Amino acid sequence: MTSLRPNPANASTAWSAGSATAAAGAGALATLSFQGTAIAWNGYRGPDAGIARVYLDGVFAREVDLYSPSHAIQDAVFSASALADAGHTLTIEATGLKHPDSSGNVVVVDSFDVTRPGSRSQETDAAV
Repeated sequence: MTSLRPNPANASTAWSAGSATAAAGAGALATLSFQGTAIAWNGYRGPDAGIARVYLDGVFAREVDLYSPSHAIQDAVFSASALADAGHTLTIEATGLKHPDSSGNVVVVDSFDVTRPGSRSQETDAAV
């Protein structure tokens, strides 16, 4: 996946922690291991966005079509809740596929929100 930096000329591209990661080719993966009861993937929806597959604990959860006629930065594009308070792994796979109206197939991972009983933290490390 490729690192994205905000464009100072366009305030709408304000990624969390100043960066995000993107991929357009099939097979690119982003994986987060976490401890908690809920997870949200914050990413991008837009006219050039593609389709991603999401796996939770190694099990296919669903495909996420990120196409939108307008740009949405830091949008909660996938979430799962009511998880056991245990260790989990979330994997996002770029498929290289796109909605028929999309001009591209980019998949952006900006941040993750993890909920633990009694607390909430946000992962912004670009290396994740």
